[in-house]
Amino acid sequence: MLASFPISLADKTRPIQSSVRFAFIDEGLLTIEKFLRFLSATDRLLRAVGSFEVIYVSVSAFHFEAAKATFWKHFSKVSPPSPRLFHDDVRPAAAQPCGTLQPRFTTLLLGYNYPILQRSEARGSVRVRN
Repeated sequence: MLASFPISLADKTRPIQSSVRFAFIDEGLLTIEKFLRFLSATDRLLRAVGSFEVIYVSVSAFHFEAAKATFWKHFSKVSPPSPRLFHDDVRPAAAQPCGTLQPRFTTLLLGYNYPILQRSEARGSVRVRN
């Protein structure tokens, strides 16, 4: 599931100290159920990373408030420290204190417009006479 969601670093010049960004792309669905599944599927990874940002991307702001409330409800829960997923040579313990959770939630509204079709042919049906 995670392979379909873009991941990046907030500060590429300092990758060890950087927050990790995870983008969730809202496909215009009627509910936030897919976002709930995303949070469930990535929970252990996000908690292991510690300092992360989830960016909720959509062409409509319709689900922003519900997604934001769900995110903060999900990450306000106190949970035991996750087992480390990274070896010390990848993310040193000094860079990420054990048990520190620094979640961030951001919304990104994409503007869009459809290109105007420009055709040189005549509009409508053309009757051919024999």
